Amino acid sequence: MKTFFLPFLLAVIFSNSYARQVNISGKAAFLKDGDTLRLEQRHLKRMSSGVSLSTVVKNGAFAFSFNQFAAELYTLSYHKSNKELFLDAGNIQIDLADSSLQKVTLKGSTTTNDEYDAFSKIINENEAGSKFFSARKKFYLATGNHMDTALYAKIKPEMDSLLAVFKQAKVNNTVAWVKAHPNSQINSYILIQNTMGLTHTDGVLPGDQLRAVFNALPDAVKKNSWGKELQEELNGLVVGGKAPEFAETNPDGKLIKLSTFKGKYVLLDFWASWCVPCRAENPNVVAAYQKYKSHNFEILSVSLDVNKADWIKAIKHDGMPWNHVCDPHHTTHWDSRVAKLYNVNLVPTNFLIDPNGVIIAKNLQGEELQQALKKLFE
Repeated sequence: MKTFFLPFLLAVIFSNSYARQVNISGKAAFLKDGDTLRLEQRHLKRMSSGVSLSTVVKNGAFAFSFNQFAAELYTLSYHKSNKELFLDAGNIQIDLADSSLQKVTLKGSTTTNDEYDAFSKIINENEAGSKFFSARKKFYLATGNHMDTALYAKIKPEMDSLLAVFKQAKVNNTVAWVKAHPNSQINSYILIQNTMGLTHTDGVLPGDQLRAVFNALPDAVKKNSWGKELQEELNGLVVGGKAPEFAETNPDGKLIKLSTFKGKYVLLDFWASWCVPCRAENPNVVAAYQKYKSHNFEILSVSLDVNKADWIKAIKHDGMPWNHVCDPHHTTHWDSRVAKLYNVNLVPTNFLIDPNGVIIAKNLQGEELQQALKKLFE
C-alpha cells in the first residue's frame, strides 16, 4: 500500500508544476492560403514576454500548439485586427466569423475564456464608463486627434466626474467577481487591471485590502504569470508599498534619483508632450505645486517623449518649474526605463509618495488631486 501511495501522492503534488499543452485549430471563410495569424501572450512591461507565435493559413485553416503552466491571456492578430482570448490547456477550436476578429466562437477547453467574456461584459456595460469613453471619443473625432487642450479643458470636469464613478465601479465589480468566483483563472489578471491604478482609467484598491483579497484565493489560481506578477506588485507598486528607486536624466543631462526627495511628499508624474489629457491636466498640477510647494511637497515628472526638443518646449510652454527627467536612450514612447519599472501603460499616470518613500495614492487628477493634497497639508 505504501509503495503505491507515495508515487501517487508525488504525481498529484507535481502535476501542477508541469507545463501542459494547448492545441488550437481554427478556420474562417475569409482566410486565404498564405495569410498569417499571430498569437502573443499578453504581459506587463516588466513581465517576461512568454509565447509569441505565427502561423500560415493552409486550406482556409490555421493551427497553434504550445505549452503553458496555467491559463494565460493571449492576443490573436490578423492584419490590424486583434482579439483577446484567455486560453486553458487542452484542445480548442476557434471559428472566426469575419476579419475584424470580434465575432469569435470557441469550442473545447473554454472555461476560462467564457469567464473572461462574462466579466468583460460587466465592466463594458457600466453606465459611467460608457458615458466617459463616448465623451472622449466625441472629443477626438471633433478635433481630428489634434492637440486642443483648451477644448479638452472645457469638458474635463464632466469627464473627471464620470471617470471617478467608473473607477470605483471597476473596483467594486472586480472584488465582487473574485469573491463570487474564487477558482477563476482570470482573478489575478482582473485584480491587476482594475484595482491597481495601472492607468488613469483604473480604480485603486488600498494595498492591504488587495493583499487580503489575493491571499484568500486558492493557490491553483495564482500559478499563471498574472498571479506571480500580482505577488510581486504587492511588494511594491500598490498603495502602501515602497516606491521603487530609480535614477534618470534631466534636461541638462544630470542624473536625478527618486531618493533625493526622501523626507518630502513627492508626486511622481508620468506624462508626454504629445498627450492631450496630460497637457490639459498640467494647469491643475501647476496650481497644486504653487499652492503646496512650501509644505514639503515636490513634483518629479517623468516624460515618455522621444524628441528632447518637444519635451523641453512643452515644459516651458506649460510653466512646470519642478524637476523633470526622461530616458535619453529609449526609441519608442513606452520603452522608457522608469515607465517599465512602474508598469506605466498609459499617460497621464501618477504616484503620490510620502516622506518615507511609501506610495499613498495613485492616479490623482483634477479635483481628486487637489482634495488629496488639501487633506495632507491643510
